[in-house]
Amino acid sequence: MKKRNILKGIIISVLSLSLTLSLTGCTGIGGVLSGALWQNPLNNGNDPPALLRDTSGSNFLNTIDPFSVNARRGSVMALKQDGEVEIARVRKEKTESMGEPGTWTVFVYLCGSDLETDSGFASVDIDEMVSGSKGGGVTYVVETGGAFEWMHDKVNADKLCRFLIKDGNLERVDTQPLSSMADSSTLADFLKWGVKNYPAENMGVVIWNHGGGSITGVCFDQLFDNDSLTLGEMDSAFSDVYSTMTDNFEFIGFDACLMATVECAHVLANYANYMYASEESEYGTGWDFEEMGAYLLKNKGVDGASLGKVVCDSVYSGSELYGEEDDSTMSVVDLSKIDTFISKFNTFAQKLYEATDGKNNEDMFSKVARAINSCENFGGNNFFEGYANMVDLGGLISSVGDYIGDTSDARGALDDMVIYMKNGRNHRKASGLSTYYPLMIEGSEELSIFGSAAISPYYFDFVSRSAYANANRGSFDGYDDLDFLNLWQNSQTEDAGDETAFDGAYDYYDEFEQTGESSNISFDRKPSFDRDGNYSFRLSKEGLLNTLSIEGNVFQVDYEENYLVACGVTADLIIDWNTGEVSDSFDGSWFSLPDGQNLTVEIQSQNDGYDIYASPVMLNGERTNLLFIHDYQQGEVYIYGVWDGLDDHGASSRRNGTLKKGDVIIPIADAFSLSDYGEETVYYGEEYVYDGNDDLIYALMPDGDYAFNFTIYDIYGDYYDTEIVKFTVEGSDVYYSYFE
Repeated sequence: MKKRNILKGIIISVLSLSLTLSLTGCTGIGGVLSGALWQNPLNNGNDPPALLRDTSGSNFLNTIDPFSVNARRGSVMALKQDGEVEIARVRKEKTESMGEPGTWTVFVYLCGSDLETDSGFASVDIDEMVSGSKGGGVTYVVETGGAFEWMHDKVNADKLCRFLIKDGNLERVDTQPLSSMADSSTLADFLKWGVKNYPAENMGVVIWNHGGGSITGVCFDQLFDNDSLTLGEMDSAFSDVYSTMTDNFEFIGFDACLMATVECAHVLANYANYMYASEESEYGTGWDFEEMGAYLLKNKGVDGASLGKVVCDSVYSGSELYGEEDDSTMSVVDLSKIDTFISKFNTFAQKLYEATDGKNNEDMFSKVARAINSCENFGGNNFFEGYANMVDLGGLISSVGDYIGDTSDARGALDDMVIYMKNGRNHRKASGLSTYYPLMIEGSEELSIFGSAAISPYYFDFVSRSAYANANRGSFDGYDDLDFLNLWQNSQTEDAGDETAFDGAYDYYDEFEQTGESSNISFDRKPSFDRDGNYSFRLSKEGLLNTLSIEGNVFQVDYEENYLVACGVTADLIIDWNTGEVSDSFDGSWFSLPDGQNLTVEIQSQNDGYDIYASPVMLNGERTNLLFIHDYQQGEVYIYGVWDGLDDHGASSRRNGTLKKGDVIIPIADAFSLSDYGEETVYYGEEYVYDGNDDLIYALMPDGDYAFNFTIYDIYGDYYDTEIVKFTVEGSDVYYSYFE
């Protein structure tokens, strides 16, 4: 993850949308996939599919047979001349049961990683499966690997171990040489072996591990440099397995974080009837395999929709045991409905593309960017916790309705596809699926991976043009829609596991750096003190159009060490998006531990009546983030857990998020030299021993000098830091002044 300098504001490379987005160059260049939706692109004994044909006379689609290159993927998409997308899927037109009526086999791909090495979570779930298999309601077939150590006495960490769990018995039935569980061939080999030896009328797949969303994927193997299984690699693996089957998997699910994404659903729709997954990080015990088995024992004739509801409810119930239910999300997706959704979403994306061209309505771009930026998102998405860049899909669609026109078709198709979900109070508005939206672009590789996963050429080009604008300070000179649409089309016909079509296409972004002095931000009145002593400014019309968001930063002045110590971000601002008037409403109150030590905070999310904050701390000697809620309606501030965030590989932590009496907490803060601007250090506070009381303090800071400034983010990914001013707290009085 990138490092930011808090003194220069919160460096968030927000997705900037093009002021000149239009359909210029796209009208009339679309190709057509001849014929109806293909049902078998891998040509399993059927006639070969039609070629991709360029029927418009342009070079947008090449005349190629995508399946002659052994693409190992389950679907191919193309943009038609009328702007619609057409989808060819491997999915079987006719299926034939592979097992006795009423039987269930669930294949569990158990990549233990640090979850097993440090906590034994995978071993606990093996024991749950043993209990859940009693009575014969379900057979679990498990492959273990991916962890330095296993706490279960029947698992060998030096090999891939395969287990049959049936009628309450655990038997190791096969071992394989150790290989990475992040390799598509490892997953494919396990499932082909499992389907051949333990078929059933209903077969499900559970992928167990950390998850990171549409970009980093799932199954971070601890033994192989925490490499992960990408969506393309999953596609390749399931494509290989599916060619040996006569039926679809009833479900494919993730006992992992952040994998309820529309890009993931698009891949799995080729092979399964339902997907079970969570939009948010999965806390606590995850899936309850014992409850799953008990349900199938009593209800032998159920389908994946009914079982999915049980999985969702049991995940939520498990979270309640640890007090983590507020952040819980889990959804069941009917994958047979995804093509209808993709069609509706592509139409939505085309409207978004056209509406933000900036030719007839200059402020449309800013409004759309702000609307999407305020949507619910998952996986932290702040400096302390990392950036998963997964945004709620329903929120994204609905948020721009006032600006691009009716979006109800796309939202309705999404709601129809997500047939059940169970969300905690912090995600009451979550729609059940997320999508990639780069709140902070981490580099060219991220954009390339998204290109191969994108479900709509219009949404893909929308993101690509925006990223280009980020890297070129708002300039689109040199950007060619046709080139990038060609890249998207070419990505549909390559090996799904390699994702090479975009190699080098986004290299320009690796040179992008924020300046902290964005030339796109201008003022009618520069930041200064108004007659009431408030620090304020008024953006010019152009500056307002170019502004995405504004935050206030608070620092403590340490004169003895000659440092500014970061306290973090305040939500106490007054912003008029019509006039560009901005003023601080910060009164000097801050968050602290019960012993009075200030916490450094980032706003994780803002909700109706309460905000959620993250604060970096050392907990029993390990770095993590303290999560707390400021319920400003009730006047309460309280801890509700801890979370490690995303690691350097993009894996979301599943660390148990509760504190225990006796836990030792030490606050952490970045600090910056007042004399040497480039010097940075980390401040560590004093030990605080948690006594079981979750209440925190929100009150005036102790008497002394502090500092404040604004960070204004522009819509092109840069930002502008205002001058840092001093505020002094004396008792109940707070007054501002300039530093001498």
